[in-house]
Amino acid sequence: MKEHVAASGTSEAGFLLLEAVIAVALVAICAGAALAAVATVMHATSRALPVPGLTVSAQNVLTDLRAATAYDPVELAALDGKTTTFAADELGSDGSLRRLRIAVGITAGTHSGAYLATVTVTAADGSAVTLAATLVAEAPAPGSTVPAAEPTPTVLPLSDAANAGIAL
Repeated sequence: MKEHVAASGTSEAGFLLLEAVIAVALVAICAGAALAAVATVMHATSRALPVPGLTVSAQNVLTDLRAATAYDPVELAALDGKTTTFAADELGSDGSLRRLRIAVGITAGTHSGAYLATVTVTAADGSAVTLAATLVAEAPAPGSTVPAAEPTPTVLPLSDAANAGIAL
């Protein structure tokens, strides 16, 4: 009976050694993956430092677009297919000004009366942020008044006025 116990004890010892080797291998794999993830996050963080300021600049442009076109569907429709690029200065975290390039594009959305505005803000160091928003003509809040757009008077030279049949 002692031989049976000794044989059984040897078999269990070999099984425990195999479990220990597998456990060490799993811990090594997990540690390597964790270190790789930390390295990736550190790299992304070092490149993303200027991005919050760029995001705020892009959000400001989208807010201005929404405010300018909120109650005027004609003006909103006139922007369809338009793109523009302009430069702006932003105060950096160190107090210095940095030049930003802002590109804005507006295209018709998938629903009638909806338009997609895309704003890309690029800093001189190459970091960039792109935000998109849907613009729609909104109804004014109940009880509020929205002044109607005043028609722009057309001034014609005298020769054009006569050709247009306007009595002088």
